[in-house]
Amino acid sequence: MSHCSPITILLIDDCPRDREAYCRFLKQDRLYTYRIWEFETAAQSRKWCQQEMPDIILLDFELPDGDGLKFIQQFRECHSNTQAAVILLAAGQGDAIIAVRAMKSGVQDYLLKDKLTAEVLQGAIHHAVEQKLIHNIDLREAIFNESADAIFLVDPQTLLTLDCNRRAVELFEAANKTELLEINGQKLQRHPFTASETDAIVADMQLKGVWSREIEYVTLKGQIFWGNIAAKPITVAGRTMNLVRVTDISERKQAEAQLRQTNEQLANTNVELARVTHLKDEFLANMSHELRTPLNAILGMSEGLQEGVFGSINERQVKAIATIERSGRHLLELINDILDLSKIESGKLELQWSDVSVRSLCDASLVFVKQMALKKNIRLNIHIAENIDSIQVDDRRLRQVLINLLNNAVKFTPEGGSVTLEVRLEETGEDGSKGTGGVNFPLSPSFASSSPNLCFYINDTGIGIAPEEIGKLFQPFIQLDSSLNRQYSGTGLGLALVQQIITLHGGTVSVSSEVGQGSCFTIRIPYRTNLRTIQATNLLPSYCLLAENAQVLIIEDSVVAADQITRYFSEMGMETITYSKGEGAVEEVLRVQPGLIILDLQLPNLSGWEVLNQLKTNPKTKNIPAIIISVVDERSKGLAQGAFEYLVKPITRAQLQVTIEKLQHFTGSESPNLTVLPKAAKKPPLILLAEDNQTNIDTMSGYLESRGYHLILANNGQQAIDLVKVQRPDLIVMDIQMPEMDGLEAMRRIRDDQQFVDIPIIALTALAMPGDRETCLAAGANEYLTKPVKLKQLALTIQQVLAR
Repeated sequence: MSHCSPITILLIDDCPRDREAYCRFLKQDRLYTYRIWEFETAAQSRKWCQQEMPDIILLDFELPDGDGLKFIQQFRECHSNTQAAVILLAAGQGDAIIAVRAMKSGVQDYLLKDKLTAEVLQGAIHHAVEQKLIHNIDLREAIFNESADAIFLVDPQTLLTLDCNRRAVELFEAANKTELLEINGQKLQRHPFTASETDAIVADMQLKGVWSREIEYVTLKGQIFWGNIAAKPITVAGRTMNLVRVTDISERKQAEAQLRQTNEQLANTNVELARVTHLKDEFLANMSHELRTPLNAILGMSEGLQEGVFGSINERQVKAIATIERSGRHLLELINDILDLSKIESGKLELQWSDVSVRSLCDASLVFVKQMALKKNIRLNIHIAENIDSIQVDDRRLRQVLINLLNNAVKFTPEGGSVTLEVRLEETGEDGSKGTGGVNFPLSPSFASSSPNLCFYINDTGIGIAPEEIGKLFQPFIQLDSSLNRQYSGTGLGLALVQQIITLHGGTVSVSSEVGQGSCFTIRIPYRTNLRTIQATNLLPSYCLLAENAQVLIIEDSVVAADQITRYFSEMGMETITYSKGEGAVEEVLRVQPGLIILDLQLPNLSGWEVLNQLKTNPKTKNIPAIIISVVDERSKGLAQGAFEYLVKPITRAQLQVTIEKLQHFTGSESPNLTVLPKAAKKPPLILLAEDNQTNIDTMSGYLESRGYHLILANNGQQAIDLVKVQRPDLIVMDIQMPEMDGLEAMRRIRDDQQFVDIPIIALTALAMPGDRETCLAAGANEYLTKPVKLKQLALTIQQVLAR
């Protein structure tokens, strides 16, 4: 309310003469001006109130459509937020009861019509207006001073402070309000606005009606803080001013600064981590190269010496070289474990999915532990459910898992115990826990799947694991206790790799164990068959099959490696040509037109990667299969760039044989100079080795298994006879000097049974007396070899005898 604004009065009275008198009285008022709206009934008044609101209501108690108090009740119900004052007018001498009712209804004043004068009416209205003004001023003052933000009223022309609230005094550390009045607000800013900035602020306020910014302030005591300033023009009592609000945002700014600092630290840390990771990867790559290169020579030369490539060696030398080879392969396993774990942790290990026979997978894994089990007289058992055929997995990685668990089972099982590999399907939700009792622990997270799981159970009768120790099993570089570290070799990396590889397959690993009774490790992986989506690196082009006498071009600068690969191919009946550098390699391929290319990556003059790129972009060479054999382990990259297969040095004879067999499954028509070599699918020959000398068993069985043969072992003649009846081997290698029953007697008894007369037998003897050969042949042998027998000669004799 102000003198400049007229007061709106709603006058409700059905007597025209009285209404005329009230209007006349109000027009005589020199303090206020009025806008008067006259109505005779309550209904008319209520309808008007739907459009406007009065400041004062002058109300006759008796209305044609009801009493005035009922109108007030209805008005308050419909307009609860209005501050309109009500003055009730009553006829006659008045009624105390009505007056009390009026006051309870919120009536501001109660006047008698018979005693009403201009002074009385004006006085009642003045009082009502003053009370309303006081109420509004108190309310505004309370809001003004109780605000959590500093509020200033600023003259828009001079920018001087006209008023401020209590929070402004506190925020700017003033002794009282007086210190802030008549002060230019820019003096409180750490960096005052320039004239052009001020003009821009005024223009912004005129255009948008409000302006806001975050700036730094300085208190009267010199303290600096951040504030958010917002300003807008307002009009009070006909005067335009700027209402300025300042919010203290120092804490938020500090938090933002801290966050920026933290983000910068994190960014720096990430950069450093990336640098360290790069250095680690570079170091591991260099270490792999530096260690694999001499290991390749050590293992290759050891194998050549054992096979008599460099001349004859005696039995002591054979043992020494076998020790060198075992140690070299153990060191190679450690290197591979460290590199594999590093790849998994950095997310760089990619699975190479393929359709794998579960039976072949298990048989190939058991081969690696047979000799160690034989030395400890441990029985190896295998049970595979009949409804299991093949599964989509990474063949190499899952075999790595099974070999590791089987190797541990044999290692921690005392002599005379047993290790069992069982494979069966388990429906989702089925509790397939197996084992020796004790406590069962899940050692990798579960993956929900609607398809059944393929479960591998590796059960042993070993030393068992205490419940408190199981949690440590799958941690890298950790073995269970110091006594185990002294008794059993290993780095503790194997089980960590098992868990990581199975997790990559979407599976789980668990273990149940009881101290002194044994353990059961359980692998569960989704039983996926005929997987539709396979990694692009596995989508190989069609290649021409190798002819039996096809030439193989070996692009390799290492003489030792080239000799080893040449030897392997020669044993497979393939002729090789060696080229020792990258430069000119493609021209050599065009000249030779080989059926297969073996490519090293680290070549002089030109890298193997560039050679591979040239081969695959040349129409004349792109369909010639290339197998990379290198100490650099970048399989995914090699396959993606067109290599048929990628082998990491040092390689074994078995690895190369498997790769060549794999190549036989791919056909093509773009190289007419090569003919298809038919290859009948058949099981590897089963050989019975009857020998009582453990060193000879280790040497011969390891060599023959690497050549793809399956072996069963007998320690004397009677065991050999019993195994022949049960296993019906394809060939028998029979030592003559054996305990209980010698080889000659065993051969005679085998030949006495008509169903075994055609099984070929190769006799071995350390004696070389005249007539021994004839004696062995007479007893039933097909061939006769004297010890020390050259392994290559033994393998060649077996091959010749089986081919008859």
